[in-house]
Amino acid sequence: MKRIHLPKFLDYIPPIIAFAAAVVAIVGTPKWDGTAVGIAKITPLGWLVLGIGLMALMATVLITARNSREHAQQWQTRERILATGKAQLLRAVLHTIHPLSSSFIWRNQCDAPESPADFLHPSRRETLAALELTSVSPYKDGSFEDIKWHQMLERAATEGASRIVTTLQIFSTYFPAEIIETATQFLNCEFLQMRLLRINDLVNANTHFNKARPVPFFMVKEDEMHNQSYEEFWMLTASAMTLCGAEVSKGQPLFGRP
Repeated sequence: MKRIHLPKFLDYIPPIIAFAAAVVAIVGTPKWDGTAVGIAKITPLGWLVLGIGLMALMATVLITARNSREHAQQWQTRERILATGKAQLLRAVLHTIHPLSSSFIWRNQCDAPESPADFLHPSRRETLAALELTSVSPYKDGSFEDIKWHQMLERAATEGASRIVTTLQIFSTYFPAEIIETATQFLNCEFLQMRLLRINDLVNANTHFNKARPVPFFMVKEDEMHNQSYEEFWMLTASAMTLCGAEVSKGQPLFGRP
């Protein structure tokens, strides 16, 4: 059904009518005949004033209904834009970590992680500890050249971080403060900034004099089970995914299910 759109000039009708009623009330003849009986006590001028008042009431009701409808439409539009922004932000976060969250390295070692919290499990930390960053990853980019793990990890982190920044810039007006704060913490966390985004530099520094030197995922053996920045990164990942609408099971957001 086609909606009737009330013109904006209706906004001016109530004050105009009120002014007219005030003028009539001041300069007009009596509006009430005390000698008459019942409804006949209302004089013609009284009926005029009453009619003007009813017109003002109807105009006010129509304007209020129109404003309420416009507000509801604006709210629905805002919610759709917010949902779009959250979906894009979720995809950007998942892209940042996709070489690890969807990797083949889990097949022969343990079950693939379903949520960020799974990366804190000892068996998965041990699997990552055995990962040589200079080894060839299973990923291809169409160039027919092998992509090593450190190259893939930094590429994904760089692309994902860039997408997060762009999404925050586009939807900053619509995102609640909690999403912006969590996404900013994710971008600035130590593990992302000092490891994933600079992992090529770390590998190059460790293989500068010996290209065959293995470089493990955890640079220091003690970090394997006690790496605060690593744990913070996955906790922030979980928070960002949850706020962006990822499917949640048993209190944890799931990978690949926006």
